[in-house]
Amino acid sequence: MLASAALALSACSATRTQKSAGEQHNDTVVTTTVKVKAALAANSDTKAHQINVATANGVVQLRGFVNSAASRNAASEAARGFGGVKSVRSELDVK
Repeated sequence: MLASAALALSACSATRTQKSAGEQHNDTVVTTTVKVKAALAANSDTKAHQINVATANGVVQLRGFVNSAASRNAASEAARGFGGVKSVRSELDVK
């Protein structure tokens, strides 16, 4: 009986709830990238274009192709609209 009680208590041990700095950074990068991609997909000026999004150290990088300078500007503005975004680097080509 004592062994089963000890086993039951050990199964209830606390799990790690805090994330390391690297894990928090990775979560922020993924979250920002996903939010920017969603914003581009929802924006009528950018949703039909091939735009790749990458995020590093608060800098969102946009690469791909758009049909107009207005679409390129709309993509940059959409990416700037999130907390944690320090700057946007647009490498979008107008085709």
